[in-house]
Formats: sequence, C-alpha cells, structure tokens
Amino acid sequence: MTAQSMRGAFNVKWLIVLVFMAMALVSVVWVLDYQSLKSTWAYTEAVERLSKNDEVVSRLGQPLKFGVVWSWRKSESSVIFSVPLVGPKGRAVAYVSAKKMKDGWRFYRFAVYFDGREKRMDLH
Repeated sequence: MTAQSMRGAFNVKWLIVLVFMAMALVSVVWVLDYQSLKSTWAYTEAVERLSKNDEVVSRLGQPLKFGVVWSWRKSESSVIFSVPLVGPKGRAVAYVSAKKMKDGWRFYRFAVYFDGREKRMDLH
C-alpha cells in the first residue's frame, strides 16, 4: 500500500465518523424540539380533546394512539402541527394551528380528516 492510498483510506474513515456525528447531532436537536412541542398547550389540549371526542372515539375505537409528529412549526406565540391518530377501527390525521393571545391560547384550526372521508370534522 502506498502512502497516498493510506492517506485516502484515513480520510474516508474520518469522513464516515464526521457524517455519523452530524447525524447524531441532528437527531438530538430533533428529539429536543419534538419534546418541547409535546409540552405546548396546543399539543396537550389537542390530545385531550381528541381522546374525549365521541365521534373520534366511535370512528377510530379505543385505545387511541397518537403517532409521531413529523412536521411542525413552533414559536413563542404560535404552533402548527399535524398528528396521525390510529385506533382499532381506522386512522385519521388531526391538523392543529393555535396562537397565543393576551388572555391565553386559542385554536385557529383544529380539524380531523378520517381515512376514506373527504370532509373534515372541525373540533374548535
């Protein structure tokens, strides 16, 4: 093996290490941001309302499981996200948008779309 090929192999190893470290850092940031989303008023209130809504429970069944939120936007004064719902009878997606007002948080969009149904069910 020549010195140049050994240098190339060494560089590839460091590149692989750096790529894995970057992926780990991105994963940690994602998990921390996701946990902060789950602690917002909008998320906890949406989960509570969905769990207690008679139509949601009758269409999806119990136990109702909430999937991972893959897309969200969050600031100090607003939050927007969608969360998948799964029950023994079916699936749905809840779309939530809330803003912080002077007197507390308010939902601006809170709707559920059930699989196989084109119309949405508004919950706010």
